[in-house]
Amino acid sequence: MSKKSYTDAERDELRKKLDEDLDNFMETLAKRKKDQPKKEFNLEEWMNEIDNHPAFMTELQPNVGGEFSETIQALQALKYDTEGEDIMETANNHKEEGNKHFKYKKYRWAIAAYTEGMKMKVPDRKLNAVLYSNRAACHKQLGNFRSAFRDCRIALRFDPTYVKAIFRISELIEKFTPEADVLMNLAETSLEAMEKSDLPQEEVFSLKQILCKITKVAMKLEEKEAMRKRKAKYEASKDNTKKEVLLKKLKERGYSFYPKIEFDDAKTFEWDSLMVELPGVPALQCVYYDREDESLNWPVLLQYAEAGKVDSMTECPDNVDLSVILAGPFQEPSEWDPSHNYRMDNIRLFLEIDDIDEEKIVEVFWNETLKEALTKKGYTIAQGFPVILVFTKEYISKEIEQIQGRPHWYRYKKPT
Repeated sequence: MSKKSYTDAERDELRKKLDEDLDNFMETLAKRKKDQPKKEFNLEEWMNEIDNHPAFMTELQPNVGGEFSETIQALQALKYDTEGEDIMETANNHKEEGNKHFKYKKYRWAIAAYTEGMKMKVPDRKLNAVLYSNRAACHKQLGNFRSAFRDCRIALRFDPTYVKAIFRISELIEKFTPEADVLMNLAETSLEAMEKSDLPQEEVFSLKQILCKITKVAMKLEEKEAMRKRKAKYEASKDNTKKEVLLKKLKERGYSFYPKIEFDDAKTFEWDSLMVELPGVPALQCVYYDREDESLNWPVLLQYAEAGKVDSMTECPDNVDLSVILAGPFQEPSEWDPSHNYRMDNIRLFLEIDDIDEEKIVEVFWNETLKEALTKKGYTIAQGFPVILVFTKEYISKEIEQIQGRPHWYRYKKPT
């Protein structure tokens, strides 16, 4: 069935007729209720009668022939028909409403109004460009620069020569940094569209000046991005070389790690596998290679099991004797060791051996270098963090026993 079109005069006549019909309906309904014997008010019955009038219907049902009544068709034309000029009028109304809110600096209300206009999806590219550009102006006032830039880009898709959108972009790029290629593409598209347009020469000249500014900004951003990529590439190469050197030295010295480190694969090696956090040290620590004295410098944790305390040291060179590296911590008593039991002539040093059957420890000596200590057979550096156990001689005599046939290897005594 073809849909009837209504002129403005016919629409006004329909509105008048429907108003009169609705008034008569309500009067008749009230009179009928008054004349009927009084009974308990039934809300559902009342609502059903109201809902059956075309003015209040939420679902329009056709008759047996599949057609709507004249009254319902009129209602459709007045209320539900949103094609053509009606859509344009509604979208324009939302635009004007948004403009009023913007004038009084009610930017969020203006955004809501412009958005409602966009939802009409009018087939007018100019109007869509205005709606998006105006919403961009609201976002800009609220400090939502990225959202404003996005709306300007959409506005220029509808109308690549829309002056206000182009001008707003020139303002926005002073507030935040967009992607260089996006900005350059936007400027090139608008310039190309301008050459094909029939805009006045004065307007074309103004637009070209603005687009020239945008292009210069885009070129600077491209240059910065190129420099950033070159620097990143250089830093990656430099970092990879640093990794290769460190892994080579770790392999040459025979260090063992858990989790296992692939010494010959610098590309997959991650620094995090060797980064450690030390008590009282703000920055993360990591073993590093010193080219001057050809040493690997380690962060080390000292563990005092019987006292329940720990201490940490940084930059301990692996080509120096333990007596030199550890001289400092044991020269003076700690606050928790007033009797100074932890002094060099009263302590011995051990490393924990990785053994699933029982806890074993191996002794290391003051005249050994840190490298000689950490490469003891059976010792594995866990999480890139060497841990040295420090026991007093009294604790050793009570709690530790030597393993028969294994020089310098010990186990903890089992409770009797």
